[in-house]
Amino acid sequence: MKNFLAALFAVCGLFNAYAANGKVLEKDMFPLTEDSSVKEGVAYGEWIETKFADSKIFPGTERKVWVYVPAEYDGKSKACVVVLQDGPLYHIGNVISNLLSKNEIPMMIAVASSPGVVKGVNDADSPRANRTLEYDTPSPRFADFIVSELLPFVETLRTKDGRNIILSHSGNDRMITGFSSGAAAAFNAAWACPWEFSRVFTGAGSFTGLRGSFANATLVHKTEPKPLRIFLQSGSRDMWTCFGDWWSANQSMVRALEFAGYDFKFTFGEASHAPFQANMLTPEVMRYLWKDWPNPIKASQNSRNHVLKSVLLKGESFVKIAENAGGCWLVMGGDSSLILANGKSAKLLAGTDYSSLSAGIIARGKNSDLILQDGVLKIRHNQKFFEVAKNIKYAKAIALKAGYFYALLSKNGEEKSSLVKITHTGDIAVLDGNAVSDGAVAVSANENWLYVFDSGTRRGYNYKILADGAVDYKQEFFFLHVPDQYDSTLAASAVCDDGGLTYVATSAGIQICDYNGRSAAILELPEGERPLILAFGGENMSELYVLGDRGNIFKRKTKASGASAFTKLPKIRVGAG
Repeated sequence: MKNFLAALFAVCGLFNAYAANGKVLEKDMFPLTEDSSVKEGVAYGEWIETKFADSKIFPGTERKVWVYVPAEYDGKSKACVVVLQDGPLYHIGNVISNLLSKNEIPMMIAVASSPGVVKGVNDADSPRANRTLEYDTPSPRFADFIVSELLPFVETLRTKDGRNIILSHSGNDRMITGFSSGAAAAFNAAWACPWEFSRVFTGAGSFTGLRGSFANATLVHKTEPKPLRIFLQSGSRDMWTCFGDWWSANQSMVRALEFAGYDFKFTFGEASHAPFQANMLTPEVMRYLWKDWPNPIKASQNSRNHVLKSVLLKGESFVKIAENAGGCWLVMGGDSSLILANGKSAKLLAGTDYSSLSAGIIARGKNSDLILQDGVLKIRHNQKFFEVAKNIKYAKAIALKAGYFYALLSKNGEEKSSLVKITHTGDIAVLDGNAVSDGAVAVSANENWLYVFDSGTRRGYNYKILADGAVDYKQEFFFLHVPDQYDSTLAASAVCDDGGLTYVATSAGIQICDYNGRSAAILELPEGERPLILAFGGENMSELYVLGDRGNIFKRKTKASGASAFTKLPKIRVGAG
């Protein structure tokens, strides 16, 4: 174990750590407290050392695993767990047993592992190292590895005296930590899956350009706060390389957490990129992260994000109202109506009771419905049907107050969708024959602008709507975030509100863009479900409905008022940004 850690830190240059006078070793600047050391009268547990080489998520990898089981653990009850990257850092076994002896933390087991490696055939001593891939990549993949592979493997182990290892599966009972890239891994896992990990300690976090973790601070500013408690450590003499500046990156993260209102603590000192200060702090970290347990950690309601503040109601969150709705559309109707429709049936979810609902509704205007059934697109206007087009593979549409529709249409055999205008009698005019591959369409509440989003890229376009319904001055206008695990936004639906905001269902969640096209806020559905279809409905069109990729429908009350063909034209006054 010592040889592994020494080799790791030597590679990172961690032991070349001296004070400014060049004489005092950094480890002497940050002496361990008694809670990190072996003390008389305390019963210490055992370390189980083993290997894990059966990953499906990181196939072909081998890694060492260390498990610390406290002496007091009975092998019958569920224990909390702390997960460590790069092996058993921070004298974690001593800290756990010392704090348990004083009843300052709940019963917990430590699970540590090395990063995975894949051995080569011709040169076995030159493996493919997975450390930066696993640790520095901001995606759910590493969290999934821990939860679905590593922790279940640990539960198959036994202590020397035959005790079982039973770990709690609750995110409220899990802490995750690491140093450097291991700290990035800890943050990335908790950020991606806060329902799996709620307590995070980062030592000299690599929130830099090693891979994609440099974007974390920006996302913290924009994303609705998550139920996380975080302790960060950083130093004034940390690394500064071609990948970025660790000092400023950690400062940026701290500023972002403060901006978003998180429950966090930050300790900054004269540390270099070495774990000595983090070692010294670990007992304090454990007390802080586990305070008030088992009370669950709650998400902050105090973000300074002005867009989140303008949209969200305190105390309101997404509530699941329906299941197994895959393959359906959510369609905005009148002031309070919302329709769930597919190719065979239609159901009113809220508001006015329509006596005749057609299956396959994809957009509803004042006196007209746009309907897609069995590849045939048609208009129903005043109970009369007009065929628009056949052989349609894909269609997204929005109704305007003037009575016509804009739609993205893709026919079978075509790679690109056409942007078209459709009148209430079924007349169709092609406005842009090479619009996007697939995506979403929306209209600003004042009907000045038509918005089209390309699901296959990160691009969103703005068209000026002319008096006759034609469009002009197409311009790439929107900036949308793309998570590391995706290659594009997968934009599938977009709606606007009366304040000038545009809500886009994307791979990063519901991105709320301001009137100048910037992704300013991000809402996520419970447990990582990806939003597919958005619609406003309910009283004053203030309830946001979302169909997710697992077939669940969610509803959330907001301060916003959704724009539709049934509402008045608002005046939107926004600066240039």
